[in-house]
Amino acid sequence: MIIRSLVWFCLSFCAPAFADSQWTANTRRLAVGEAGATAKIADVAWLAGTWRGAGLGGVNEEYWSGPAGGTMMGMYRLLEDERVVFYELLTLGEADGSLMLTLRHFHPDLRAWEERDDTVRMPFIKSEAGRYYFEGLTLAPKANGTLTVYLAIESKGALASEITFNYQRD
Repeated sequence: MIIRSLVWFCLSFCAPAFADSQWTANTRRLAVGEAGATAKIADVAWLAGTWRGAGLGGVNEEYWSGPAGGTMMGMYRLLEDERVVFYELLTLGEADGSLMLTLRHFHPDLRAWEERDDTVRMPFIKSEAGRYYFEGLTLAPKANGTLTVYLAIESKGALASEITFNYQRD
């Protein structure tokens, strides 16, 4: 009886969690302590270049360097009525056999949103059906040179919504 109870306990609570789960309609997240799929920076080299499109009520621009040294660097800005709302500096790099998207937000005067040593980190989860899933962010490139980005937004620690960005390669 004790052995059966231990087996049931281990199957119920000790079994490894699924590597990821749906977070919003188009984004995913990793289970606590789980690692994403194996990936190299070459897997996302298609992202290099200039992207422009609509989202967040304005014009969004993203610039991504080509891969070098296991990483890509990116810049983002949101414009409303020809005025900068905010910037992001981003890196997309190889980490522990997978990829990590790391970013910091900045006000138009370059004051950081995050605390001095803090960054937003989005580990790569997997690539499936032409989509590239990072925690809370999905890249969905199309053959016609467009890119749809889905972003899960949290507010005060709770999931608030999903935002869609529609980009065209410049």
